Amino acid sequence: MMKINQKGTALITVLLIFAVCSVLAVEMQSRQYLDIRRTTNIIFRDQLAIYVTAVEDVAIGFLDKDLKEDDKNNAEKDHPEEDWHKGIDEGFPFGLDGVSVELKRLVDLQGRFNVNSLLANDSDMKKRAFEILESLLKDLGLPKDENSTLSSKEMAYAINEWVDEGKFPDNFDAEDDYYLGLDVPYRTSNYIMSDISELRLIRGFTDADIDALREYVAFLPPDVAINVNTLDPQLASHIESKGQETFIDNKTPEEEENGFDNVPSQPAPPTSVSPGGTGGTHPKNRAMELSVVSEYFLLEIDILVDETLIESKSVIYRPRKPTKEDPIRVIRRERGKPYDYGQS
Repeated sequence: MMKINQKGTALITVLLIFAVCSVLAVEMQSRQYLDIRRTTNIIFRDQLAIYVTAVEDVAIGFLDKDLKEDDKNNAEKDHPEEDWHKGIDEGFPFGLDGVSVELKRLVDLQGRFNVNSLLANDSDMKKRAFEILESLLKDLGLPKDENSTLSSKEMAYAINEWVDEGKFPDNFDAEDDYYLGLDVPYRTSNYIMSDISELRLIRGFTDADIDALREYVAFLPPDVAINVNTLDPQLASHIESKGQETFIDNKTPEEEENGFDNVPSQPAPPTSVSPGGTGGTHPKNRAMELSVVSEYFLLEIDILVDETLIESKSVIYRPRKPTKEDPIRVIRRERGKPYDYGQS
């Protein structure tokens, strides 16, 4: 009887040891799999960073070459018919180790409306910036939500009050009192905006509104000038005074091909300031700074890896007189498609 019990105990012990070893083996295999996946992701991320940096260097080379040609030709201006835009726009795709990389496009951000001009140093320019923003929102049909109770003017108020501490005389509620009363409370920024995704925090804005604005707005330092050579025709009608033909409408064939050498003159709008800005001629007849040169560019890159498309965007700053201390460089980088927040 004792021998039978001993045999049963031994069998149970062997089975327990086998079960423990099986669990440990499965655990070791799972950990090894996770380690391999983690290492693969790190290597993949580092490879992507190398590809993106390489493409950025190509774009910086285009911009540097353009600057040197302008200096050589004594024609300081930037326009879409130059190599920095046409060359990139043609693609320059290349592949390496099963990865396809394409320079999608290089965009002049100073050809868009700078939302941060709402914080310009000049009070007349701030006022004009708000008028342009309101007009642009209305022209683009914002708000896109049919159930929205806000007007395009109130949406412009909301942006202005997000970046500025001042209140509007109609007491439109888009300051801290409004945001602190939400289910998830937060405060207004009262500072310059850095990306269009920040609009998602502002009262009344939905994904549809942001998508409608994406190609028309930029987020640059407040006093950066608008480049009339790269300005979108739809935006030009908002920059000029109401009822006037825009400078784009009056382009000569030579200006169409080679861009404006200087900021074109137009009759003065109701308010006027003395613009400064970088490069070109700035006639004292507008309440917005205009120029024919640019310093801020957006580079868009498509990377295809194993049938997975990865989008990368880089903001490149090109000073007019680059030095070792102040070179042409990437000042912002983001990867991936815009996040889908869902409908509000």
